[in-house]
Formats: sequence, C-alpha cells, structure tokens
Amino acid sequence: MQHASGKKFQDVLEEAFVRPLNVEGEFYIGIPSGVESRLATLTIDRDDLSTLDPKANPLSTILPSSLTLTAISNLIALLNTLDGRCAIVPGANGHFSARALARYYAALVDGGMVPPRHPSSSLPPLGIHPHHPINGKDKNKDNQTDEVETLTTVFANPKVKIHDAFMGTGDYKSLTFPNGPLGLGFYRLLTTDGSLTGFGHAGVGGSTAYCDINN
Repeated sequence: MQHASGKKFQDVLEEAFVRPLNVEGEFYIGIPSGVESRLATLTIDRDDLSTLDPKANPLSTILPSSLTLTAISNLIALLNTLDGRCAIVPGANGHFSARALARYYAALVDGGMVPPRHPSSSLPPLGIHPHHPINGKDKNKDNQTDEVETLTTVFANPKVKIHDAFMGTGDYKSLTFPNGPLGLGFYRLLTTDGSLTGFGHAGVGGSTAYCDINN
C-alpha cells in the first residue's frame, strides 16, 4: 500500500476512513503517543481458550500448532506494552472505540456509504476525544474539512464487488481457499444451511464485529 500510494499507512488510513467517518481520536492501527491512557488492558480468559480445541471449534484447525497457552500469554503481555500498542500491524493491532468500529462496519456493509452523523442528542458526541495524528501535526485537516463534509462514500467500486472481495467470492474466488472460513481479510459468515451471508472479524481484545449483507 505504501509503495503503491507513496504515502505512509497511517496517512492512508486517515484519508480513507478516519476523517470521512468522523471518528478522529477513536480509530487507530498502531497508536500514537497520547492515546495509551484510554486503552483497556488485555487479559486472558482461560475459559475461552477451550475454543482452540478442534473438537469445540472447527475454525481452530486453521490456527498454527505453535499457538499454545504459553504463546498466547506471551502475546498478550507483549500487546499490553507501549511498543506493542504502537506497532503498525494492519491485520492485528487496531484500536477503536465501539462506535468507531460500528461506523466502519456500517460503511463496509453498505458498499462504502458514509453513515449519517450522530444526532446532537447522542452522547458523548463524536469527536469528543482529542485526535493525535500519527505523524504529528495534522497539517492537511484544515484544507480537507469541506471535502470530508461532502464525502458520501469511501469506496469507488460497486457494493457487490466490495462484498465479493471481503468474502472471497466472484472475481476474487481464486484468491481464497475453496470453501475455507476466510475471505480477503475477514471471516466468512454462514447461515445454518451453509450459504454466505456476510463477513467480519474478532479482535484479540474481545471485540467482535460482523456484517449481514442481506439485512
């Protein structure tokens, strides 16, 4: 992404999602200085570790055998450090508020359409948290205010193409394992009869979000 765009990953994230979705200060992949005090501390729920048993969870068969309790404990400890929080790992180190995550998924399921702003009666209002741009001064914000206000979508492709990419179907079918649990970057959501109905992902901190593309 950085090579193709000539921009740093965090700058692309800001331009593509943070400012259009009005989630400044609540949506980071790798945090900047000044945000760490607002983050929850990660802990291990040992009861949940039972899901690593293939008999209890078929999805666990795609996990590496090295993902043991000790390895998970060490990973959680690492992710609680400041260096761990600051690491730019797009597939594994997102830090979001619940409403920022909800607005992000609302845009994804609706083909990139920016959801309406929260009404003034909704408390606390969006933007209440101070925004800390990754690269220091947000020098482009003043120049982009009008553009963000009028932006209605964060994607250029049609909705069906976007959903096909996330679920690994259509033109993107050859890029995923046949009948596998993963699309491109997301888990596939299936109905009881095995039909694809959406996509989503869970976070190491316990947050989970899924989109039902039919509802």
